[in-house]
Amino acid sequence: MSKKTTFPALSLLLLLGFFSSSAFISLQQVISKPDNLQSDETLTLLLNGIPFQFENHVIQNGDITWLPGNELFRLMDLYDISFSDGSLHATYFDQNHQHVECRFSAGDNTYSVDTLNNLTHSIPVRSFKLNDVLYIPEQMLEGIFGDFITIDADNNIVSINLSQKHILTNQSDNENPLTQMKLKDASLLRDSRINTLVSGMMQNPVEDWIGWSQSQLKNDGFSEARATYNFSDGPAVDFTYADAEKEIPMEFINFYAQLRNRGISTRFSLTFWDMQYRLEGGTLSYDRLSTEEERERYLDYVRMVVTSLKGLVDSYELWNEPDANRDFYQRITPQDYVEIARLAIPLIREIDPDAKIVLVSTSSYVGKETQEYSQHILESDVVQLADAISLHTVNNDASPVFLSEYYYGYDAMWDAIKVTAETNGFTGEYYADELNYRSDYSLGTLQPEPGDYHPYQPEVATKYLGRMIAINRGMDISVGTSGTNSFERFYEGIMIRNLAYLLDGLDAAKFPVVVNSNSTLVRYYTFMDQAGKHYLAIWNDDAAAVDYDGAACNLTLPDLSASAVTIYDPFNSLQQELNFSTNDDGLVLEGLTLSDYPKIIMIE
Repeated sequence: MSKKTTFPALSLLLLLGFFSSSAFISLQQVISKPDNLQSDETLTLLLNGIPFQFENHVIQNGDITWLPGNELFRLMDLYDISFSDGSLHATYFDQNHQHVECRFSAGDNTYSVDTLNNLTHSIPVRSFKLNDVLYIPEQMLEGIFGDFITIDADNNIVSINLSQKHILTNQSDNENPLTQMKLKDASLLRDSRINTLVSGMMQNPVEDWIGWSQSQLKNDGFSEARATYNFSDGPAVDFTYADAEKEIPMEFINFYAQLRNRGISTRFSLTFWDMQYRLEGGTLSYDRLSTEEERERYLDYVRMVVTSLKGLVDSYELWNEPDANRDFYQRITPQDYVEIARLAIPLIREIDPDAKIVLVSTSSYVGKETQEYSQHILESDVVQLADAISLHTVNNDASPVFLSEYYYGYDAMWDAIKVTAETNGFTGEYYADELNYRSDYSLGTLQPEPGDYHPYQPEVATKYLGRMIAINRGMDISVGTSGTNSFERFYEGIMIRNLAYLLDGLDAAKFPVVVNSNSTLVRYYTFMDQAGKHYLAIWNDDAAAVDYDGAACNLTLPDLSASAVTIYDPFNSLQQELNFSTNDDGLVLEGLTLSDYPKIIMIE
């Protein structure tokens, strides 16, 4: 049996300060760095037991092991990773689910466990910088994150064990190592066709929104924002902000201009609460826009917004969820909705002819009343005036274990929606908006909300989010998200970001795929990019689980050949080169293991 040498985490007593770090250091001389900075390239690196490879080799010197901190932190899915002046900063979740920043510095044997509270510790080994990479000794890492690295000195094996990652072998008899998924620079993200939702922007200083747009939007995978200065939902309306319906301040107009300059498309929801009229004693009908006077006030509001934002906003949504929140003066009868569309659309076209018009935008499509309401608009003549149709078909937690008929019938449902719209003259694009799968944490702690929802464990919610992004994009439907803040819902944020980058620039495209699997629930969608590469999003479509064993699968793609085939894992941010062969039947991929969330296969 080989002897395994492990460097344990700093003891709890040391972390809590019961022993001084200086006493710990006095045990031996501080080691600055290896004498010869040469790594043993015959060293085997394992990630959760599967061969893995960093871009920069792990370095060993005797009993000391240094790991490339920049890459390791990305592998660990830490936040706000930054490296400058020899210091590497990153944010992690502590045991209390609080964000904590740690710091490591080149040439320093002291490291910060918590920069905010100035909690530091020291060990007898220093970090060092090499080729713009900070190499961090194993003891430092485990002093914060626990015992997750094991060294088998006799067999020259370093094992990294990350409990938050459940990694399946992608393909049997594949000796190619896993590597980290390589995402292009955020400035190169063009059109992921995934948007995020914000409204009531006037409640925060414009500086907050500028910071958000610069640091998060494209980094999180969003190339579009449903960004509305006014409130979008009746329960949120606060009459303190009645001036939002009189004018849009210049600093916010400039903010929309900045979004456009950064390549972020915007959609503005033209929902109107008539706040000033109500403050002056006016009363509204619970059926909004049902009188000529109220319609005139609404059109004045539309005129003000579109005139202010002409050339800056890409599209205008006529009203958010016009079928909802009657008690909060949000609901419009479908007949009145059609009538106001006939009045508002020509007005918008006159002022800003390049802006797109988005219609329908009804609430959760699970309900029969919502479907009937939407059908009334889809069957009317106003749909031919629209550039896009939005339906909130993905805000209901539907899965194989909840609303399963809706989940498995999703494609057929959308096919029928498209037929209805296009039969009535519609020729534009489609949005499935407000995608959210609630987790126990998000629904119970972050954002409690009433409704018939079905929360999942965060990892499971993440997998369903990934499925719905792949399903909709595979049907040539753009996706909008809601309530999936990446800073507080990090599993979900990583999945959305990775799929956004993987699918950026891809178009849904039909080509044949022959599936041979021990599962009868294999689901897949096909894509192509402008260069002619073929892509496949594929998974086993049974109930998702935190720990899932996978489904065996062989694939044949008739009439295709390849020079390389790569599989991308958006849940774990990993990729691997696949083995393949070609015969008279086409391109053959044997021995695959399907996960319960979409992995993307790229065929070059």
